[in-house]
Amino acid sequence: MVETNSAQVALLNSLSSTMRCSKVELHSCAETLVQSCDEHVANFSLACCCQGLLKVDSIANVLPALKEVLDIGSLRLKASQRCLPERQSAWRDSAQSHRHEAQ
Repeated sequence: MVETNSAQVALLNSLSSTMRCSKVELHSCAETLVQSCDEHVANFSLACCCQGLLKVDSIANVLPALKEVLDIGSLRLKASQRCLPERQSAWRDSAQSHRHEAQ
């Protein structure tokens, strides 16, 4: 039993030294460390999800892509660019149809 206690004391000393706190503060410091790790993991997961959702290669590209998606003007421009070829084709078809009717 003495070995266990001395091992525990050595572990507590090592942890308090590593975390730069007293043995009394060790529990609070450990909770803070675990919370910080949980937040880091959550942030990393969120960043990975954003990368996948926005189809970008790196986290550095997430904010510009997100801004582009949230920018109404940019969305309108993209929509008009996507629809423009379809509209041009419809206009051509309509014009050709009117020409044939006129002849």
